[in-house]
Amino acid sequence: MGLFIIDKLPRRPGILLFQAVICAGIDRSVFQSSARRSGRFPKARKLSYRRRTAAGHLSFRLHAIAKAIVKVLGVFAAALYCSNAGAQLQWNLYGTVGFGKVDDPAVTTNSAINYTDFTDDFKSEELTRFGIQSSYTINNKAKITLQVASRESEDFDPEVEWGYLNYDWKENARLRVGLMRRPVFQYTDSLYVGYGYRWVQPPSIAYFDIEEFYGNIKAVNLLYHGIFGNWLYSTELYFGEGSGEGTFSGQNTTNDTKNNIGAVLNLEQDNFALRFGVHHSNFSMTINQLDSLGAALEGFGLPDVADEIFLRDESAYFYSIGGSYLIDEWEIFGELLHSKIDGTYLPNFDAHYFGIQRRIGDFSVNFTVGEQKTAPDNDPSVGILATASQLPDPASAAALQQIGQQLAQAVASGNARRSSKSLGIRYDVGPSIALKAEYERVTDKSLNENANMFSVSMDFVY
Repeated sequence: MGLFIIDKLPRRPGILLFQAVICAGIDRSVFQSSARRSGRFPKARKLSYRRRTAAGHLSFRLHAIAKAIVKVLGVFAAALYCSNAGAQLQWNLYGTVGFGKVDDPAVTTNSAINYTDFTDDFKSEELTRFGIQSSYTINNKAKITLQVASRESEDFDPEVEWGYLNYDWKENARLRVGLMRRPVFQYTDSLYVGYGYRWVQPPSIAYFDIEEFYGNIKAVNLLYHGIFGNWLYSTELYFGEGSGEGTFSGQNTTNDTKNNIGAVLNLEQDNFALRFGVHHSNFSMTINQLDSLGAALEGFGLPDVADEIFLRDESAYFYSIGGSYLIDEWEIFGELLHSKIDGTYLPNFDAHYFGIQRRIGDFSVNFTVGEQKTAPDNDPSVGILATASQLPDPASAAALQQIGQQLAQAVASGNARRSSKSLGIRYDVGPSIALKAEYERVTDKSLNENANMFSVSMDFVY
């Protein structure tokens, strides 16, 4: 996935990163895959930043960024030290240093799916990240690709994004086996390589953190490309399993997916491009609080209602359509997304965005509008509250009513409607550095309130 985007960027000779593990004894935990995001870390870590003075805060940020660069380059330097001159290897560095804020965080965090983790202070931890992608050629048919990333939101701990074996078994067919990102979004390949897209970050109205919720996958992946009439096409098929950690209604969750299967079709003709995707998995989620509610329901003799709370091997679907059209210096672009977990209280997700971009020399200006709607299929709290009202024992009725009210709150957080409008500018300083600034106005239609988001970034590749 990322290989085809990164392949278009400037290349430099280097050394395969996993050699550092063998030769330099780097802690194996550095390379353990995870879908961790900032939500997993204690709030105290983030609150401690707020206690700093403005000057101290800036000094701390610069120190943290320098620490990240040292960590990432340290892994790379160790790999170089262990290399041999004949290595068939290419590598890329990439990174983003960015700052963002929102003037009313309540508008962006009041539903089950957070819109952003920006706060009402300009901070860098949600945007700043660095990474290395390395590709080692074994022979003329096989090579290994590895990508390691380091994010400020995770204290700049290096972490494997993906690592897989590529095998070109035909001139136009490639097989990949290993850890990889789910190809659900139009910009999945460059999701964390900010230089690869026009915005400071992909539209939050549509791009929720699917990696946190579902996790990356250990999969077998087949890619095939060719020509059909006047169209260039490429297809991607995959099968695998994954896991992730996230939050639902303020509660930490552990998520597992099995029987992940999906297909992507890309079509291109002249200045016109289309992308279609369909994905399915068997989804299981553990929420400590809700699991304890389910156990209590079983104690009340309501096993059928308890089964609605325990999410085990539920059918999850994700569909997407995206495209773009170039007209001289103008580009029209858009994407539609639908995510659904059948018959559960987890919210279905429908979103779209459309936009237009004008390029003027090294500058480009884009305007993007989008809308998001979330709603669950099922609300088990209705049956629980109805049953509570019929229990003869007041103590049991009160206890069951409390369970129903807790679940009702969790389900209600899954009903939300938002819209957004954003205006952004990008300046390409050179062939590998871009400066960006963006203003976005988010409207929560459920609350009938607005929030203003501001962000700036510098993206680079090398």
